[in-house]
Amino acid sequence: TNALNEGNLELAFNIGTEVLNETIGLINYSDDSYGYLGNIMNSAMELVREISQKTLDEDLRRKLIEYGINSFLKKTFDGWEWHFDILEVAAKVVDNSQHGEKILNALKNSDYQDYHINRATEVQLEVIKRTQSQEIVSEFIRKNIAIVPIRRYFVKELIDSEDYAEALKILKDGIRHDSELHKGAVIEWYNWMLKIAQIQKDRSAIIEYARILFLKNNRSDQDYYQLFKTEIASENWKDFVENLIRDVQKKPSWEANELLRDIYIREKYWDELLALTEQSLSFESIKENEPYLKQEFTPELIDLYSRAITDYLVPNVGRNHYQTVCYYIQRMQLLGGRKNALQLINQLKNDYPRRRALLEELDKL
Repeated sequence: TNALNEGNLELAFNIGTEVLNETIGLINYSDDSYGYLGNIMNSAMELVREISQKTLDEDLRRKLIEYGINSFLKKTFDGWEWHFDILEVAAKVVDNSQHGEKILNALKNSDYQDYHINRATEVQLEVIKRTQSQEIVSEFIRKNIAIVPIRRYFVKELIDSEDYAEALKILKDGIRHDSELHKGAVIEWYNWMLKIAQIQKDRSAIIEYARILFLKNNRSDQDYYQLFKTEIASENWKDFVENLIRDVQKKPSWEANELLRDIYIREKYWDELLALTEQSLSFESIKENEPYLKQEFTPELIDLYSRAITDYLVPNVGRNHYQTVCYYIQRMQLLGGRKNALQLINQLKNDYPRRRALLEELDKL
């Protein structure tokens, strides 16, 4: 890093590649459970990547390209993400068709697996963009539009050029194509459609795409629920929320519960949140919802903790489990349920007189 900061790119390159070569030999024959060697590899690869983003003289450019191609063909980093990382770095510094052809031939002569097709096609596109005419680039995109990173690149280009109609066409085609095998890509395509709707200030489209994404329980930089609040008129809000809840309830419970909890908390539907907590009874759900429910439903929370503890002890044996139980008995006490906690302790002692470790832990309370 010092060599890079001081502008000595040749030295930085030599250090980075030497670290890569030495560390990969260690990582392939070592237990790197803590990730120390992996972190060294990532740092060295990042150093080489940073070098590639500088202004390179022709000799260093050639060395970087040759290092990337040779490492790829020799499978120096095979089985790791660095296998394609290093070829991708080489592709980003290509400035003539001769170098570009060498990288394309390396890919052509490699026996990479089908699941690497996305990375390989990205590298091909990078080389073609840098060495071929726009006509050839467009033809390559057309032939490979079904591949996720190619579609992503093309959509970005269309949005940058404000060709929103064509971008939407390509995105809708992607949703149809990827609906079975690439569900993560489908979510990405809907997010792009939402962004276009926001650019065009198309309120109905914003609500439509945000609703789809919310129901898919997608994590995003955008808060879809807040988008609803922004775009939907206040007089229509209650009906919208009720319809949304009905749609969420049609989903499997493991998927629906998180969404329902989000809605109930935002809308302050405390009765519904209490019912949901009881329905999906667990220590975690009670504890998570306690801050929202304790003001109005303290007795109910105490009862839920008691029931959860009773259920938990049936299959679970061992001091760690007993300490967990005692922790939640203490939570009952903090809610003002000292009498309930005492009754539960006595009940557990009667129910499990032979669980010595349980009795010891209960006596500590």
